Amino acid sequence: VTRAEHGTCVAGAATAATNNGIGLSSTGYNCNLYFAPSVKQDSIHPYDYMIKMAQEGAKVIIICNGGLWYVSEFQIAINEIYDMGAVIVVAAGNIPSVSPIYPGYYDNVISVTSVGHLHDPSSDGPLPGEVNVKDCIEEIIGDPSTTNTLNDRVDICAPGYHISALDTGNSYYSVWGTSIAAPQVGGVCGLIF
Repeated sequence: VTRAEHGTCVAGAATAATNNGIGLSSTGYNCNLYFAPSVKQDSIHPYDYMIKMAQEGAKVIIICNGGLWYVSEFQIAINEIYDMGAVIVVAAGNIPSVSPIYPGYYDNVISVTSVGHLHDPSSDGPLPGEVNVKDCIEEIIGDPSTTNTLNDRVDICAPGYHISALDTGNSYYSVWGTSIAAPQVGGVCGLIF
């Protein structure tokens, strides 16, 4: 997935319009969306953009990238944003690990991992009386290598396997991971404000 595709599917999962007869819908259907770069641009770090967004009134900030490294400036920025009353929702990470993955391991964030279900989304559905929809943390049942990050800092799970997502060029594709789960939680948070 390219950066453009990643940003587009995250934006769609967080704030796609609902009840308009086209495309897909989202949990944050009535929210405004603002973009900030996820990498350093013009000597400005992403966390500086996030602070500016909170200063300008953003109530929910969704972060869907990360890594294994703690960055003290990032934690300071998150604390500042949190103190302004904004909610920071982050993807927990797509590594099958209980180890610290950032930004999901920072303080003052809502860390989101992915869940799926036992029902095969390509089938016609369960037969009458058949119960085959059960949340599971693994994409492939019994294969722990298909599990996203699930450590002691994960706060909530959201659907994250075989999710229809908005693509660049007005098309759709199936995605997986915490980057599609986190914006669903962020959209709900946005509706609360």
